[in-house]
Amino acid sequence: MLRGYPSQIMDRIGSELGLSLAQTIHFIVNVVGMCAISFVSPLLLEALGHFKVTDLNLYLKDRRVAVKSMTLAYVKNLVRGSNKE
Repeated sequence: MLRGYPSQIMDRIGSELGLSLAQTIHFIVNVVGMCAISFVSPLLLEALGHFKVTDLNLYLKDRRVAVKSMTLAYVKNLVRGSNKE
């Protein structure tokens, strides 16, 4: 588990993934955004009348899997890209 001040957490994430400060910020913003939209999107889609979440817990479980998959793919792509340089 990551503990500490935000700058310490960002430094740790960046160093463990081999990211620059800009890449680390971009990474964190993407992960937070994917998590936040998981809670907002069902409400927006239901309000538009095109979507109904019958089981929010099941929906959020599916979103956790999606966020994890996208995060891992992003990190693998960054690592692959840095190995090419």
